[in-house]
Amino acid sequence: MSMPVRSFLENFISKKKREIRNILAQVKREAFAVMDQRLLNTVLSLEAKVDRFAPRPTDYLSQEDYIKALKSFALMTSYLSEVSKIFEKKLVKLEEFLQVFQDTLSLSNNLALDLGGIITNCRDILSNLGNEGLKAFLEGSRGYLASLIEFSGYDHLLREEAELLKQYIVELLVAQDKPFLRISEVSIRIGLNEKTLRSIIKKMLKEFPEILYNDPFITTREKIISYVENITKKADLSELINLGKVFPQALEKAYYENLRKMANKLLSLLS
Repeated sequence: MSMPVRSFLENFISKKKREIRNILAQVKREAFAVMDQRLLNTVLSLEAKVDRFAPRPTDYLSQEDYIKALKSFALMTSYLSEVSKIFEKKLVKLEEFLQVFQDTLSLSNNLALDLGGIITNCRDILSNLGNEGLKAFLEGSRGYLASLIEFSGYDHLLREEAELLKQYIVELLVAQDKPFLRISEVSIRIGLNEKTLRSIIKKMLKEFPEILYNDPFITTREKIISYVENITKKADLSELINLGKVFPQALEKAYYENLRKMANKLLSLLS
């Protein structure tokens, strides 16, 4: 399986690099048009770095280590491609784009940085772009994971990749006002068919007990707790009826947890 995965990852990186080059070429044309030599030099430097942005097999002791490096580079190019797209739409400033781009490229200088470290560092770097940065992180993660799962399946994901998939689902839930999502909704957002996603979710339940699944609905314990807290503040519990029908045990735990927090706050005020 290692050779097909290696080939897939190398092709994925090449594809994302082409997307990035196309957008950098547009920035370069704009720099030419206004005779901005500093910007032109910066873009030319970035283009050269993008061209070299790939791990060399000779730097790694084994095929397994090289594939792990390919995964890190594939994720970084996926994030860079998404950052380039939001810059193309004029959603971030040029200086912000160039800084985030440069910082992400610089991560490749640390050959010892594992996939988990790459994910954490990329999220921190992209957070400098605010909400647009979070969107780039989520979409970059989604594009990489959906392509990889479609190619080799969920069972071949590294632990860090499975964690990233869980994180993506959690972020989808956080962005919703309702306490759970249908599998069909998550399927559309991730880009996997419902049958494949159902199979994946059932496997994820064993690894990530915070995920709750009652076909066709999915949520997390934290989402239910925060939802219950928000509803009880409104003093209108009627909205909890539908939640109780789908996840009754989780609702009960969340409700009593909320009561405990309220009691603790009251005691602290009285003491």
